[in-house]
Amino acid sequence: KRQALRWLEEAVRQDNTDAQCLLGKVLLQGEVIEQDADRASALLTKANESGSSYAAYLLGKAYLDGTALPQDIPEAIRLLTESADKGFTPAEYLLGKLLYKGEVIPQNIGKSLFYLERAAEKEQPYAAYLAGKILLTEDAVKDVPRAIRLLKIAAEHGNDFAEYQLGKLYLCLLYTSPSPRDA
Repeated sequence: KRQALRWLEEAVRQDNTDAQCLLGKVLLQGEVIEQDADRASALLTKANESGSSYAAYLLGKAYLDGTALPQDIPEAIRLLTESADKGFTPAEYLLGKLLYKGEVIPQNIGKSLFYLERAAEKEQPYAAYLAGKILLTEDAVKDVPRAIRLLKIAAEHGNDFAEYQLGKLYLCLLYTSPSPRDA
């Protein structure tokens, strides 16, 4: 543990953004070393100011959760959006999920699909599943072929819910398609 911290601290002194993120994350969690939310916040803020989408994501999650740092939903959403707009897949998924659920921020299905599909294209199975589910169940955006494409991405990466949905969809198609003898 001492060796890891020694080298991380050395890299932080040299303004290494990755080290700032890792040490900030460890300090937020308080599992490996004692929690220090103030120092974690300072390190992650500095890394974010250097352009780290990972730092923006970590800070956004911390403000969203409100456990290590005081809950600040507007700041959490700002940081998560910043990270997602830079293409950071976990932030795209989380923001898409939040926009769909509409519990923390107002529901916006169109924006939700935008972020979820971006994450799905990078083979994030949970994002692909949720986007597929939305496209199957929400009348305003219903698009079965697009849903199937996304569910396939999720299923190919082991998402058992997507596998189930695809099996159910294909089974329904079998029962609703005319058979050759009906023609």
